[in-house]
Amino acid sequence: LEEQQEMMIQAALATSLTWSRGPTPENGQAWTRAGELALQLGDREMQLQAEYGLWLFHLRSGRYTQALEHGQNMADLALQFSDRAAFLTARRLIGTSYHFLGRHAEALFEIEAMLDAYVRDERHGSHFRFGLDRRVAGWAFLSRILWVMGNSNKARHAAQLAIEEAIPLDHACTLCCALAEGSCTV
Repeated sequence: LEEQQEMMIQAALATSLTWSRGPTPENGQAWTRAGELALQLGDREMQLQAEYGLWLFHLRSGRYTQALEHGQNMADLALQFSDRAAFLTARRLIGTSYHFLGRHAEALFEIEAMLDAYVRDERHGSHFRFGLDRRVAGWAFLSRILWVMGNSNKARHAAQLAIEEAIPLDHACTLCCALAEGSCTV
């Protein structure tokens, strides 16, 4: 019971630091500890959340190779747990990491594959399980990738789709992603 409580406290601390202070050393330490405890306790959801948190921590710290590793770890866990929603989120993380690493063709492949798979699926479960709607985030980052690759018309279209899908969700973080990562960047 103590380890379960510590895991939840570490995750809450990590989440609050993520959004209030950014990628501080304490943020990375809290996500790491939450992940260690989740593995020890067999808590699948927290293992996925910790990988997502560590991905975001490293991405925001400019450590894109480490971010990519955590995206890949999340994908491996999602496959192991047969968690399709988490796997699609992990593909976005991997694609976003490739984008920041300058590996735009690989980024394009991952993000388009995620969006294609998601288009075929019904929207189900929580849109915001990993902080924001993964489809809107996919469109936003796709717009950045397309812009860098010289496809400005497709980039603007993807950015517009991100906004159009974000507005009816009425979720501030999702709309912020559509605007900041997609529309304003493009």
